[in-house]
Amino acid sequence: MNSLNDLLDVEQQLVEHRDCAGALAWCADHSSRLRRLGSPLEFKLHKQQFLEMVRQKDRLGALEYASQHFSPQNLQSSATSMAPRGSGIAFTNASANSGLSGEQLVEVQQAMATLALGDPEDCRVPDYSQLFAVERWQELGALFSAEARRCYGMTTKFTALEACIQAALTALKTPSCRRLERGEAMSGNAESQETYSCETTEQENNYNPDCPVCADPGRSLAVALPLSHCGNSYLTCACTGEAMDAANPPMLLPNGRVYSQRAVREHLTSSDGCGENRVTCPRTRDSFPLSKVRNIYVV
Repeated sequence: MNSLNDLLDVEQQLVEHRDCAGALAWCADHSSRLRRLGSPLEFKLHKQQFLEMVRQKDRLGALEYASQHFSPQNLQSSATSMAPRGSGIAFTNASANSGLSGEQLVEVQQAMATLALGDPEDCRVPDYSQLFAVERWQELGALFSAEARRCYGMTTKFTALEACIQAALTALKTPSCRRLERGEAMSGNAESQETYSCETTEQENNYNPDCPVCADPGRSLAVALPLSHCGNSYLTCACTGEAMDAANPPMLLPNGRVYSQRAVREHLTSSDGCGENRVTCPRTRDSFPLSKVRNIYVV
């Protein structure tokens, strides 16, 4: 039982069919791991199985089941006082070596007291009637799902693989990536931005396909991640992939896109004697006069 589908099937058995057999079998296969984690899952399952026998009025079978899976000392002391007297039942002979925690011991005592009930499901004592509520199975299914993920090294939100990938994406995420995610234009001349607004209809034009943070599938994992802290950084052209430095300075188009000087020259369109040359943005395919392209100086 290693696949996620198997775990979902076991959870479905608990919630919909009210059957602990599959979950108990899974606990038997992972007992050592569950003990190291201090998981209460196996105890909760045995307790629920015991209560199910009580609900079916199989008291003899419930006693035999308790003798196998609960401490004999607890079972012996439980037999001396099984009448429901409230939420907490005092047992004077509970052994400190029973192997159960204090909270689990109280739960066993409360469960054993249900043997004295005539009709457990129609009990008028809330502390005992809630033990047979349908919501118990839903809580047990949620507990199994959480403990199974913890046993396999998975958190409640992300798997271990996702955590490793996000750590790598955090190291690569820059303020420019965040602006692209939010669809924000880079700061520039306000008048130029009003005249040459970027009206992009295709969402992929807002992302650099060569950036693991900006492109799918990494983008969905990197949205909520913090920015990386880099003591030294450099600019890379989104079009050519070349470094932008003094020999190949960055150039700002009126729509807020920044490319290297070589990339701008590659996308330069001749005027053919009619007006000035124009530059076509490789992302949005918008065309701008060359005179509107500005140099960017990084301090």
